[in-house]
Amino acid sequence: IEAIELDSVVNGVLNSLKQIQSQALNMGIIDAPFLFEIETRPAGTRTEVLTDDDIIRLMNSTEGWDSLRNIAKMQLLTGCRVSEVSGMKWEEIDMKVKTWTIPPERIKTEKGYKKMCRPHVIPLMPKMSEILLQQRQHGTTGYVFKKSYANGADTAYPPSSIGRWLKKEVKPDGMSHQLRRTVATRLADMSGMSEFDVKIILNHAVSGQTAKYIHTQQLDRKREIYSKWHKHIDSLMVVKLKIAV
Repeated sequence: IEAIELDSVVNGVLNSLKQIQSQALNMGIIDAPFLFEIETRPAGTRTEVLTDDDIIRLMNSTEGWDSLRNIAKMQLLTGCRVSEVSGMKWEEIDMKVKTWTIPPERIKTEKGYKKMCRPHVIPLMPKMSEILLQQRQHGTTGYVFKKSYANGADTAYPPSSIGRWLKKEVKPDGMSHQLRRTVATRLADMSGMSEFDVKIILNHAVSGQTAKYIHTQQLDRKREIYSKWHKHIDSLMVVKLKIAV
């Protein structure tokens, strides 16, 4: 659905559907806002995905403040929303069991869910842990990705900051949402990946029996999906290295 290029007509239909959805939520007919992930955009515009070269430039980049750079890398590795990554706190990280738990109040889709009781648990893969180890030099309390303020202010980066970094260091028309969409698009193209697999990585809203399945069994499957995705990124780097040599 995110791949649809929304024009003015579709935007109008979407807004109407969202109003119906809101009433259905209030009446208890549905549990979660399934249209939450779809956002209207100006007619004739769409969000591109990163090319192989873009991904390589991003993962190899050493430019800019490391916290800002690492937000973009972590978003590409996890498929999470930029606000979820930039707002990551050390209290959400469990290095013993190797998980990152995003609380419901920080999840876009969960805010529209009446019970708001479902956190998003992400297994920490080696590449993610490497970034966290780099960020430890800035402290182990508060935000993981701290700003480079001399006064030590502990505030989260706004999405616009990540977008500006991408434009400067990765691609001229870079936007933070491109990272999330790149993960979704690339995973969907991989063999052995289902639509359900993409949904649990993006943490799209679900309900009913599907929600119960995700709640109890998602972690192992996420590890498998992330492992395949990160191996794909590694393969791009290896091919680029061979060409350079």
